[in-house]
Amino acid sequence: MAPFLTVLTALLSATSSSPEWRISYDNGFCTANRDAATRYDGSEVISISQDIIFGTVRATISSRASGPDGQPKGQPTFDTGTGPTPFSRSYYSSKRMPDGQFLVEVILSRETSGAATIADLGLRTKNGQKKVSNDGLATAQLLLNTCREQHLNALGVNPAEVDPTLTPAVVSPVPSTWFDANDLPKTRVKSRVYEPFVIWRVDSDGRASRCQFVTSSGQPELDDAICRSFMQRVRYVKSAVDNAGRPAVSWQGRRIKIRY
Repeated sequence: MAPFLTVLTALLSATSSSPEWRISYDNGFCTANRDAATRYDGSEVISISQDIIFGTVRATISSRASGPDGQPKGQPTFDTGTGPTPFSRSYYSSKRMPDGQFLVEVILSRETSGAATIADLGLRTKNGQKKVSNDGLATAQLLLNTCREQHLNALGVNPAEVDPTLTPAVVSPVPSTWFDANDLPKTRVKSRVYEPFVIWRVDSDGRASRCQFVTSSGQPELDDAICRSFMQRVRYVKSAVDNAGRPAVSWQGRRIKIRY
């Protein structure tokens, strides 16, 4: 294991930055941040954070304010080939900065945008549609893909099994019932808050297996109990499906917060 981790660290160091982007990793998220945002009368993505398991992307757009009321250039949109579609208010937020810039954070996921990518983002303006500049986005995506694959491989997860184009496995029953804190060991030295990120493999027959942690609680006994609790209750009616309609292996999981 040690030689592999040494090689992994070397690879990540070699690809963790470019003249334009800095790459970091934390708790299942790979993040690309621009070293310095370009200041011009337009809009550009300055930060991209991608969940390596669920594929959800958070992108921060920098845009100059417009008009005497100091409003941003418009509501964020995504384009899946049929024209710009606005994000609903629950999937974006905006904040005005002291220098007159607006930072608009949007969430790209299967539920919000289907097959849209960072390059499909735009801002709706009074005069129509303003596309986000694609300057440097290809480089950022390449670095994010490298980060994602390296950390998935370190977890022993095949990147193809967390492909966001897979139709997700169908759950049963309600996922909120899958974990019960009463399953945790009754003895503990001191109560504290833990926020582990637990994942499991969903086989092509819909059975859950291979419970493991992207982020551990740091307590082996507690990790074991968390996995047992989930594995006793996690159920799927149907496995994930690939683009050809065939049953496929996938990974699911949950970030939880517990006091123990």
